[in-house]
Amino acid sequence: MSSTSSPIVTADGRIYAATAGRSYVLAVGPKLEILATNELDDLGPASPAVSEGRILLRGRNYLYCIGKKQ
Repeated sequence: MSSTSSPIVTADGRIYAATAGRSYVLAVGPKLEILATNELDDLGPASPAVSEGRILLRGRNYLYCIGKKQ
């Protein structure tokens, strides 16, 4: 079973999306540029949320926080 969620675009020109147990960071532009891929091992149909420079993803089993460590 796969799942999809609505992507989000941030002010820094990045698109964040999650589907089928992976999250993606894409650059906004005329050509596809994948900046990062993260394996989550947890399907979740929820759309990502942004808070304080971090992306929050809800899976079926876990809540993920993706961002730079401070």
